[in-house]
Amino acid sequence: MNQLDPKLSLTIGFGLMMILLLALTLTGLSRIRIINNHLEKIVNENNVKTELATEMYQLTQEQVIKLQHLFLLTTHAERIEIFNKFKWLEKKFLTTHHQFFDLALTEAERTYLKSTLAFSQNTAEVQIQIAELLREEDPAPFRALILKKVLPVQKEVMTSLRGLVALQKKASRLAEQQAVQAYQHAYWVMSILGGIAIALGLIITFVVFRHISLAEKKLLQAKEAAVAASKAKSEFLANISHEVRTPMNAVIGMTHLLLDTHLTPEQLELVETVRTSGDAFLKLIDDILDFSRIEAGELALEIEEFELRETIEAAVNKVIPKAIAKNLDINSRIEGQLPNKLLGDVKRLRQILDHLLDNAVKFTEIGEINLTVTGRLLSEYQIELHFKVKDTGVGIPEERMDQLFESFSQLDSSSTRRYGGAGLGLALGKQLCQLMGGTLCVENNISPGSTFHFTVLMEVFVEPSFDNLASPATAPKTQRTLQNLRILLVEDNLTNQKVAQLILKRMGYTADIANNGLEAVQAVEQHVYDIVLMDVQMPELDGLEATRRIHERWRPEQRPYIIAMTAHALQGDRETCLAAGMDDYIAKPVKPDVLSTAFQRWQMHLEQRTDGYA
Repeated sequence: MNQLDPKLSLTIGFGLMMILLLALTLTGLSRIRIINNHLEKIVNENNVKTELATEMYQLTQEQVIKLQHLFLLTTHAERIEIFNKFKWLEKKFLTTHHQFFDLALTEAERTYLKSTLAFSQNTAEVQIQIAELLREEDPAPFRALILKKVLPVQKEVMTSLRGLVALQKKASRLAEQQAVQAYQHAYWVMSILGGIAIALGLIITFVVFRHISLAEKKLLQAKEAAVAASKAKSEFLANISHEVRTPMNAVIGMTHLLLDTHLTPEQLELVETVRTSGDAFLKLIDDILDFSRIEAGELALEIEEFELRETIEAAVNKVIPKAIAKNLDINSRIEGQLPNKLLGDVKRLRQILDHLLDNAVKFTEIGEINLTVTGRLLSEYQIELHFKVKDTGVGIPEERMDQLFESFSQLDSSSTRRYGGAGLGLALGKQLCQLMGGTLCVENNISPGSTFHFTVLMEVFVEPSFDNLASPATAPKTQRTLQNLRILLVEDNLTNQKVAQLILKRMGYTADIANNGLEAVQAVEQHVYDIVLMDVQMPELDGLEATRRIHERWRPEQRPYIIAMTAHALQGDRETCLAAGMDDYIAKPVKPDVLSTAFQRWQMHLEQRTDGYA
């Protein structure tokens, strides 16, 4: 059974809960409104009835009082005045009585009201008799008439009216009790609905959290699987790189050695073909590894000082032989006053330049290739470089422009295509430009050919000030030179041992051999070496641990200069070697010029160390 999406479950659940809460609120408000209206109606009616009953009660009392005044007065005029007030009170009593009867009455209220009519009837009869006795001076007849006809009925009326008032009070209390019961009923209804809403909310919360926990668990599993897959992929690529570079070190190393021998033109062409193919193969391997690292987010830039003009010259000089072979002109120009010393990843900059220039030569048969460099300062310490590589080659079809920077995409992917390539260079170049804060794009020329543009951000190098430092002029210099180096070669592969020894021999050096890291530590204990060429992956003891042990046993001024010379050439391998204590790093296959540059860095290191002790 498919599980509901947590977002859908949450939406449905909260929707139902809101509907219940809305129904609860509306029901409660409606119930309370009905109760309030009913109670207000009852209270208003009872208030009116109570006021009317009270008014009738007071009128009855005043009528009796007026009658009693009649037999106390002696003059005829005074009796006429009181008698007229008595008649007015009687009329008002009847009016109030009729108002009472017009209201909605219960049977008990009607009974009480009917009993009050006896007083009106008696007072009507009494009025006739009183009118005849008004001229009598003796009050005794008035007193006898009132005592006999009025007072007994008046007491009954007063009792009825008090009962009527009490009935209204009772009705009000009953209405209040009913309202209280209705409020309690509404409270229970709202409590039940509220409880249902809360229960539903808890159920929904449980379901949603269950979905979320399951989703998090799956996400964690997927993340762990992705990390494991990425680790396995990285390990696989590292092993592939190492295993490929190990034999290629021998192939390329031997070709370099062969090129330094006396060869016939045919032999020279064959060896040059082997060397070129080997370099192309290694470049392809490096591109694949770089592309994989960029996809995994593991490629980091290596910031170092470099000179812009020398970098451009080196890139152009690399393709000059190919351009000359095709009778192509190749030119480079730096426009404007750009700073020469910069900070950035010069290796990645060269990688982009080399590929664009290589492509320009590859796809151009007649004409020229021009490299133009411009720039603009973004701040005092940052510059944006703009490179333009323009050729007069075959150009790019408009329908293929949008696919140009896709991975493994080629302009001609047919089996009869003229130009080779894996289709990685431009895709890799664009991603490298983006890593360096720029971009890579292309435009077709109006004339034959195409123009590639790319931008990168670099830091402007600022020369440090040494004004406050002591002059090293009097510091003693080292007596060691590049002519009498004592070298230890630590390498487990016999072929690579032979290649390295031959390269060193051509450079004028000899080296002792250690087959693993354990033998290297023992050799350093027994002899003094200037430089140790240290492989990394070896049996018994690897190069990293051997370096750590050398660091533990010898002080800096006593231990040799350790250069990693390894087939581990992935991102981070250099940092790993330096972190273990190695002083320099060379990736296989080893070339004589690269090894010679490393030896020159040793000499600079030795001079700086000697200056520091001065």
